[in-house]
Amino acid sequence: MSIADNIRRIRLQHDMTQEEFGKVASVSAMAVSQWENGRAVPRMGAVQRIADYFNISKGEVIDEEADAIA
Repeated sequence: MSIADNIRRIRLQHDMTQEEFGKVASVSAMAVSQWENGRAVPRMGAVQRIADYFNISKGEVIDEEADAIA
């Protein structure tokens, strides 16, 4: 899975809107949309906030093989 797929999967697993997920990562809903559509990638600070909030590894957010973990 791509980073975009991983972010969408994590957000949907927790039944969150893009706006709610953006608050977790300290970004806008538009930024989350850009990530999920593969037009942008999150900065490491946002990845760390996502990982910390959901108690997952940063690898689950950014690794191409994260689908094997989930």
